[in-house]
Amino acid sequence: HHKNDLLNQQTTEQTPDAYDLDLTRDTNDTPVVVASPDVVVSPLVGRLNRVFRRGVDRLNRVFRRGVDRRGDARLRRVVDDPDSGRYDRDGNYCSSRSTTDIASFFNIIAMNSNDISKLLRTKPHQYVVKDYVSKNATSSCWSTFGVPAEVINEQDKEFKIIEGFTSCKKCFATFVFCSGSKETGTKNLSDHKCSTKDINQPTLHEVVEKKIVASPHRDELIDSIATWCATRIRPFQCVEDPGFIIVSQMLLDIGSRYGRSLVGKVKAENLLPCANTIKRRIQSLAEITRAEVSARLVAAGGRGELAFSSDLWADRYKKQTYLGMTAIFIENSAIHNIDLCCREFLYSKKSAANVSKSIDAVLNEFNVQQYRKSAFFIIDRGSNLKAALLPNQIIYCTTHRIHSILRDTFSVSQSTTTDTT
Repeated sequence: HHKNDLLNQQTTEQTPDAYDLDLTRDTNDTPVVVASPDVVVSPLVGRLNRVFRRGVDRLNRVFRRGVDRRGDARLRRVVDDPDSGRYDRDGNYCSSRSTTDIASFFNIIAMNSNDISKLLRTKPHQYVVKDYVSKNATSSCWSTFGVPAEVINEQDKEFKIIEGFTSCKKCFATFVFCSGSKETGTKNLSDHKCSTKDINQPTLHEVVEKKIVASPHRDELIDSIATWCATRIRPFQCVEDPGFIIVSQMLLDIGSRYGRSLVGKVKAENLLPCANTIKRRIQSLAEITRAEVSARLVAAGGRGELAFSSDLWADRYKKQTYLGMTAIFIENSAIHNIDLCCREFLYSKKSAANVSKSIDAVLNEFNVQQYRKSAFFIIDRGSNLKAALLPNQIIYCTTHRIHSILRDTFSVSQSTTTDTT
C-alpha cells in the first residue's frame, strides 16, 4: 500500500539526488554507468538512485585506496579538482568520478598476476622485467624483483610499466604490489623462494635458451665449423677467439630482431662484408684510434710522464730490417704500454742518422715530436741507436741484457762441449 502511494505521488521539481541511469561505453570501449541529474523522476526512482549513488561512492572509496579488496589490481590515483572534475595521474581530465574509477577498474582487472606471469614466460621479446627504481627500494628483495613492462620500442629503450605489480626476474612469479602496504608490500617478496637463493643462479630464460641450443641445430653448426676448419686449414681454437664469439653473437641478435619473417630471404653473403670493406674499415678505425692515442700521449708528455722504447731487428730469411716503437706513460696513477709501430726500415744503411729519421717519423704521426728531447728512451746497447738518440736520456733495457747473457752462456757451453767431445 505504501509502495502504491509513492508511485501515485508525482513531482515537477528536480531532485538533486535523483539521477537517470544509463549504460554506455567510455573511450576504451569499456561499459560504465553514467548518471545524469537533468531528468524528472518519481520519488521511488529517486530513492533507488540515491541508494545506487551511495553504493558507487562506497566502491570508489575502496578503489581509491590503491588496491581493491580482492588484491587483483592497483588503480590509478585520482585527485580532486576544485570544479568537481578530476585528473588522473597522466593529467587527463575526468568529469565524472564514478565513471573514471569504474572505467579504470574494468581496464586494470582485465590483466591479473597469472596473466602477467604467462606473458613474461611466453613472450620474452614483448614483455620484460625492469629494475624497480625508487628511493624507497631499500629491501634486498629488489635485487631479485622488478616491475613488469611491455616493450614499446626496444631500440629506443621505450617501455610501458604495468603498474601495481612486481615480478621475479628468475621465475617470473608476479605479485600485486603497493608501496607502504602491509598486505601487498615487500614482506611477501622477501619470503619468495628466489629471494633467498643466490642471485647468480641461472634464470628461467637462461635454462630455456641453453636447452634450445642443445638441439640438432647445434650439431649442424658444429659440423659446419669442423668442415670449415678442415677444408680451409683454420686452427681449431678459432671458435674460442673473442672476436669470433662477438661476431657470432651479433649475427644471432640480427636474426632474433628480424624474426622468422625473413627466413629464406636474407642470404649470408649479402649480410657479411667483403675483404675490401673490411680493409677500408680497419683503416678508418686505425685513424680514429691513432687520434685517441695521440691525445693521451700529448697529455702524458705535458706532465713529464712519457717514455719510449725502440728496437731494430732483421728477418733471418729475407734479411729485412724492421723498426718497433712502444710508448710507456702514466695515466690515472697506472702505467700503460701502447705499441706505436712495427714497420719496415726504409733505409738500406742502419746508420744513426737514418735511425733518427725513422724515429722522428713515428713521433710526428702521434704529434709528440716536441717531447723527443725530454722523454726517456729505453733501448739495447746498439751503437746506432745510442748515437741516434743522443742527447736524450737513455735507459738500457735490463731484460735485453739478461737475454744476451743467457744466450752467450749457453752457446759457449755448447761449443765447448762439442770441442771436448
